[in-house]
Amino acid sequence: MPKKYTRGRASGPSGRRGAVASRRCRPYAQGPAPDWADRCISSYAAAHPWEDWAETWAHYMHLRATLQTVSSFGLATAGTPIRITPFVRDDLHDPDDPAGADFLGWVNAWVVLTAVLNETSRSMGQPDIYPFVMNRAVVAKMHFVQLVIAAHTGTAIPVLPRGLAAG
Repeated sequence: MPKKYTRGRASGPSGRRGAVASRRCRPYAQGPAPDWADRCISSYAAAHPWEDWAETWAHYMHLRATLQTVSSFGLATAGTPIRITPFVRDDLHDPDDPAGADFLGWVNAWVVLTAVLNETSRSMGQPDIYPFVMNRAVVAKMHFVQLVIAAHTGTAIPVLPRGLAAG
């Protein structure tokens, strides 16, 4: 039986108008859980597991594309005086992944680069260019994305370009 629409809400055979839609929309309307920054890359990602999956993929692609662009212009982060607490193998989805060290190289270089970009933006009186949270849970999810890509393409993440090592 097809659904009929009344005043913008679906009404199925059970007559529970909007009940399912209401449950789906609740996280969007009420905002993220207070601990979202411990689990997700953005408050938007905390709204729903699908959003988290999509945001994780998007930020993985930002990381790879931006670092490749920076490298192609000969910019280097290896000598940057910013010091970070690097992510380590225990932060990965699969700590035994043979390409885990290469993945961590990309992630840690990204943390340095975004710190430099954010500091540069602030010095010009502008908001952060990359105002997102990189935490252990996010690194594990991004590593899972990399593992999915590697399984699909049969190729591991490339070695980090010279000059992009974390500070």
